[in-house]
Amino acid sequence: MSSVTLALILEKMGSRDKDFRYMAASDLATELAKEGFRFESPSMEVRVTEAILRQLEDPSGDVSALALKCLGLISGRIGNACLKTVLEKLMAQMVAGKQPGSDDAALGLKTFIQETPASVADEVAVQLVPQLSAAMNGQESAARNNAVDVLLELTTRFPASIPDPSSLKNQLLMQLPVFKKRAVQCLAQLAVSLSQSDLDELAASLYVGGGKAAATALLHLQALAAVCNTIGWRFGRHASHIIDFALEQLDGAGEEEEERLEQSLHTLEAVVLQCSGDAKPAAAAILQATLKFIRYDPNYDEEDSGGEDGDGPSAPSDDEDDDGLSEDEFSDDEDVSWKVRCAAARLAGSATLKLLAPPEQLYATLAGPLVSRFKEREAVVKSDVLAAYIQLLQQVKAQASSGDTASQQLLQRDLPSVVKALARELGAGGKSAKVKGDVFGVLQELARVDPSTVGAQLPAVLAGVTTALADTSAASASLKLAALQFLTAALTEARGVNAAALLPALPSVLQATLDRYYKVAAAALRAVAAAAPALAGEAPAGAGDDKHDPASPPAPALADAATAVLARLRPVDLDQEVKEGAIAAAAALLAALGDALGLETQAVGELTREFAAMPKARTSKRAKLSGGGAEVGAAGGGAAGPSAEMLELLLERVHGESTATAAIRAFEQVALSSRPLNLTPVLEKLVRDLTQLLKKSSRSLRLAALRTLKALVAREGASLPADVLAGVVAEAGTQLSEAELMHAGLALQLAVVALESQPEAALEAARSKVLPGALTLAASPLLQPSVLTALQSFFARLALASGDAAAFAELRESLMQKGLTAAGAALGGHLALARCVAALCALCATEDERVQGTLQHLLHTLQGGKSEAAARRLALGVLGEIGRGRDLGQLPQVHEALLSALSAEDVADAAATALGGATSGALGARLDPLLGLVRDAAATPRLQYQLFRALAEVLHSEAAEELTPAQRQSVLDLILAAVAEEREESNAVLAECLGTLAALGAGACTAILTQPLQSSSPGLRALALAAARHATVHLGARAAPSMDAVAGPMLACLNDPDLSVRHTAVLLLSSSAHACPALVRPHVAGAQPFLLRLCQPDASLIRVVNLGPFKHTIDDGLEVRKAAFEALVVLLDACPAVLDMPAVHDALLSGLKDQYDVKVTSHILLTCLAALEPDQTTARLEALVEPLTATLTAKVKADAVKQEVDRNDDLLRSCLRAVAALERLPGCATVAPWTAFISGVVQTPALKEKYAAARGERE
Repeated sequence: MSSVTLALILEKMGSRDKDFRYMAASDLATELAKEGFRFESPSMEVRVTEAILRQLEDPSGDVSALALKCLGLISGRIGNACLKTVLEKLMAQMVAGKQPGSDDAALGLKTFIQETPASVADEVAVQLVPQLSAAMNGQESAARNNAVDVLLELTTRFPASIPDPSSLKNQLLMQLPVFKKRAVQCLAQLAVSLSQSDLDELAASLYVGGGKAAATALLHLQALAAVCNTIGWRFGRHASHIIDFALEQLDGAGEEEEERLEQSLHTLEAVVLQCSGDAKPAAAAILQATLKFIRYDPNYDEEDSGGEDGDGPSAPSDDEDDDGLSEDEFSDDEDVSWKVRCAAARLAGSATLKLLAPPEQLYATLAGPLVSRFKEREAVVKSDVLAAYIQLLQQVKAQASSGDTASQQLLQRDLPSVVKALARELGAGGKSAKVKGDVFGVLQELARVDPSTVGAQLPAVLAGVTTALADTSAASASLKLAALQFLTAALTEARGVNAAALLPALPSVLQATLDRYYKVAAAALRAVAAAAPALAGEAPAGAGDDKHDPASPPAPALADAATAVLARLRPVDLDQEVKEGAIAAAAALLAALGDALGLETQAVGELTREFAAMPKARTSKRAKLSGGGAEVGAAGGGAAGPSAEMLELLLERVHGESTATAAIRAFEQVALSSRPLNLTPVLEKLVRDLTQLLKKSSRSLRLAALRTLKALVAREGASLPADVLAGVVAEAGTQLSEAELMHAGLALQLAVVALESQPEAALEAARSKVLPGALTLAASPLLQPSVLTALQSFFARLALASGDAAAFAELRESLMQKGLTAAGAALGGHLALARCVAALCALCATEDERVQGTLQHLLHTLQGGKSEAAARRLALGVLGEIGRGRDLGQLPQVHEALLSALSAEDVADAAATALGGATSGALGARLDPLLGLVRDAAATPRLQYQLFRALAEVLHSEAAEELTPAQRQSVLDLILAAVAEEREESNAVLAECLGTLAALGAGACTAILTQPLQSSSPGLRALALAAARHATVHLGARAAPSMDAVAGPMLACLNDPDLSVRHTAVLLLSSSAHACPALVRPHVAGAQPFLLRLCQPDASLIRVVNLGPFKHTIDDGLEVRKAAFEALVVLLDACPAVLDMPAVHDALLSGLKDQYDVKVTSHILLTCLAALEPDQTTARLEALVEPLTATLTAKVKADAVKQEVDRNDDLLRSCLRAVAALERLPGCATVAPWTAFISGVVQTPALKEKYAAARGERE
């Protein structure tokens, strides 16, 4: 902006007319707010600053308000000279203490500080803090109060820029009695910039010293809580002292000192939330205090109001508080004991949230007292009690999901009485809507934790649901939502709910579907959908059922439910959530009830038409006489049967852009239903529309269309016109792509059900449109198991539909030719093709000429000397897969060919796999010869290795479960004999065989694995550990009882003197924790010190190799350290409660400074720790800055090759992902080194975009 324009504005700002001054100030504010605004000269900067300062004292409030806005806008645009002028003038005016100028100046200073950029924060703090400190010691009360307010703003905005924070801390401590809560807030913000020694001194001065005056103790408690909430990560070392001080105040407070009691509990809560790890040793004392004060009510005699019977409160009096949402509305203004109980309830919730004790101990300690306080007389306290109980239920559910049901069993014992107490709260009159909503929240959480028991208790609370849905208070919407959400959760989670018990509440739910508030209507529709399976128990059988009597009327509830859903399904101008709810409800009713919806009784139909024709006044009156169900019916109407109309409306919704996906999924649900339902009126049109949707670009829409088409064709395929079905199959062929394997699998399944429904109609389209894509997919090495299964089914069904041997041979040859392509020659490609060819042969008997021709063709390929290695690998794979399903003993040349191929190096692996497959298909006849071959090959290690590979394949097969004890012993003796020879090249396959055999004989696991584990040979001990790893993976969750006796000795090998044994023990720990956490959980505490020791670099394992003029350093312990950190990541996920987290953090610091592979794993570990232990991770942020900075600022060499550059980029991305996880920690902004790291390293131009991408991945 030009100086001339500014000069004109400044001239108007000096006008005597306040309107001119106001407009000029407004124009100046507009100009200053522009992003590109700059002063053209220092003199103009001075003039504008002086004009704004003058207008701050303008007698017109509107003008001074605009001047205040301008003051904030120039804070980042003026130089140091003007900055100093502004601060000096405002400080002088504030210190003068004259009103209202002192307050205006303080407001101006706070506004200026709020808008000041961080670049000049130091200058502002240096100039203001000494003057503010002096003003706080002055005589003018207004100046002192304003000085504290400005200081609070300054310490909040720029805590790290405060000069001499130690002196300021001492001054604030001395003036705590004067400024009270404002000084407490200043101390809390100032603590961010205090050194650790000053912080220790501050903490000690607050909690040290007994016999403090009540007022002083109260202020110290407030200060401790505030500082702990601000920088709890640095306050952990004082947690025990703070807890002792708070407990001491709880014991020493009198009956009239509720404020001190409340603040003591708040201080305990702050310590629990911010320093949970350091608070756990005092868990018993904290929980005891919680239980004591959650009942604190000296002004209320419980014996006169029903005592502690645990069944809930007595009937409330008429004058009981109705909403309980504010302090001023309580019946007794002088009774503040509720605040103590409220603080105790919140402390209980925080202790549960932070798992101050094991879940079963928390439940045993807190559950009973919390349930007994459901009868709390003050609504605000009751809400906190219910919230604490919800936290307890969530911990019970989390423990049960990890496999430990100790606390869940305690809950199941108490649940009937808990539901009874909650039902009394819902039925009691005069209770606030918020409390009832919280009660429904507890019930909803109970339904998730123990759905079966809640389902059985559902009738006890349905009356409360009905009452809530009839509520008309101001808070009725939230109450209705809570009631409907609970009902939906209970009906969804708890199967088999008694329909007769549900029917009384159904009219209220149906009425709620017409609620004006869209969220209530949508929730009611979801409740109707959840209730549909229960209503099916009341529905008559379908029209096609021989037992159905056409003269028997259906339950009226069904007609009412259908009418209510139709009333919301017909309109198109409703909220999206309501539309989707209506679609879901219609689908659920059709799927659960089928044609029963069409069997409307004459009485219901006449009543509906009567209501549609009646005036509104008479309708309302008649509705009351009819119990409400007819009122819902009036909203519907229509002569067509509900099921037919619903189908037509759902078909219309398929064409809507916003409802297409929901409607398509609705038809899938209907098609998958076993209830009889006539889809003929909409079937052909629906199938054609869905076929056209397969051409859309939306992946989710195509996926939904494929699923629905599959379900429809499977149900009604025989009744579809041939051209429609052929079109479906042809369009399914376009979905076969390696880039969208989920779509491809569904498309293949769709083609299979079409071929099953009408082979003649679908055959040509399947051959011309689906087969080419299926052949390409079959050669892909990326196939998922579900897609491979679909391919096998498709090829088998296509061959079956073709019928003749020529088509069979052509299809087989097409698959074999695909094996010669680059993709088919890959390992996964040839295995998939082999299974597809075997699926073709599975359709025929062994004697069938098609199978015989295939076998002869495969043998010719193997015996032909000119066959390519890819062709022979495929032939071997096909022979093995065919052999899995049938005995090939009639063709001895097959086994001869397989044994001959074992000696060919290029196909030996494939031959071993094929031999194992062929043996598993006829174990009785082929196992002993295979074992004999293994014994005979003892002198030929390479051949014996391949034979053991074949044996491993046999042991992995399903047929291995049928091995007799004698056969298992023979296999074991053979393996142990080979193990004793200690051939290193065979150890891996021997471990696999031994582990798999041990898993097959689960009861003998210990005996099988113990013998080699006790050997003095490191190789045998490592082999035993590797075998145990295979057994654990094979057994999964069943490993705990089978291998518990041997788990401890095996994990003790983490301290084995041999490096390879330690490495194998780490891998065993990692795989066992992943496959069966219950197996390793009891042993983690003893194994963790050894595991953490393996995370540290070992100088004795580092050696230097001379390579002529160069020297190369080799770290033999690198792989062990990498595996150890990977094991820690798995343990954090599987059993975090038994880990010593501080020790894990210490090991992490070492890993972040290690080599590339270890760093990447350490970044993953750091991300996990940030999510699981945010408090402890925040406390370590300052120590993490150095290794993270070193990683992010490291430069690759100028002559680095592309591989080194790529590795460095991967490391940067890994590190930035960890930084993004740490940025989400709640207290990271209070760690000055961390904020400097983010601004000075992460947000630099070189890393800014990469960091944004890393954050985007998490979001």
